[in-house]
Amino acid sequence: MIKTLLKFLFAGLIIYWLIAKGQLDFSLLLQTWHFKASLFVMIGVIVANIILTSYRWKLLVATHSKDKLPIKNMIGLTWIGCFFSSVLPGAVTGDFIKLLYARDLDKKLSKTFLLSTIFLDRFLGLFALLGLASFFSLLDYKLLGEKSAQLTHLAHVNFFLFAICLGFFLVLFVPKFLQKKVLDLFLRFPVIGTRLEKTVRETWIVGEQKKTLLFCVFISLGVQTLSVFGFWFLITPFLNTPLTLANAFTCIPAGFVTIAIPISPAGLGVGHLAFAKLFEFFGVTGGASLFNIYFILAVCINIIGVIPYLMYGKRHSLKEASELSESEG
Repeated sequence: MIKTLLKFLFAGLIIYWLIAKGQLDFSLLLQTWHFKASLFVMIGVIVANIILTSYRWKLLVATHSKDKLPIKNMIGLTWIGCFFSSVLPGAVTGDFIKLLYARDLDKKLSKTFLLSTIFLDRFLGLFALLGLASFFSLLDYKLLGEKSAQLTHLAHVNFFLFAICLGFFLVLFVPKFLQKKVLDLFLRFPVIGTRLEKTVRETWIVGEQKKTLLFCVFISLGVQTLSVFGFWFLITPFLNTPLTLANAFTCIPAGFVTIAIPISPAGLGVGHLAFAKLFEFFGVTGGASLFNIYFILAVCINIIGVIPYLMYGKRHSLKEASELSESEG
């Protein structure tokens, strides 16, 4: 509870600082209604992404499960996860609550396996996001360098992070004999060795389904492309200077990466600050206000996840999720 309150306080202080500096203007929220096309496109993108990510997770879980996993159930669980991720910062996020409900669909699935699928699901989203950012950074590399040295640094950060993710992705396909050596090494670690070995082993088992994994990468690329395009289309009417779609694919993914770090609820404050700085690179002012439009809209849609949560026959408590997060390290 203390950690949660501190994170809300941290986010609140950032918001207060941005308002005091005149960088966060809430009046833009009222103006969005005058641009209904942009508004409804973004709503459609967020809902479509919930459906697509639910299907991606279903494919990962189905590599172990012999039971049918109805897509409507997976969408409901994903939406429940989105709801709690929007209101709970820190370790006990919507992912752990979603994991508890997933076990109700197939009791044979272990917590370790489900945790590995959630980790892979998140990783594939990040991998695709950084892949898009790196591709467009490379495409516009010369132009970015001409605009600002800071944009060149941003491109380099995109390349570096993507290289790390690509390395991890390739590790999923290492030969069996190397996997065994690594798993044996993990078992030598005190306390966390056994848990680490189980989680990595389950992740490698999912990695054996190469076609499924590659198709999940394709879905992830679609999800992230929609997200960046939707965000760009939503804020375009409010830009003080034009921002090309290629430039949007260079900077917006970097902002999305910052809000994925669970240090504040749904990226509150942290995302506002990140986008204020990122948009400045391209001469766009009011980045915090622009992100705020997306933030409020996304949170409102995520909160709808309370409906499947209340309608679910068996409701798991936050205490169960907290115990699970502690037990899984």
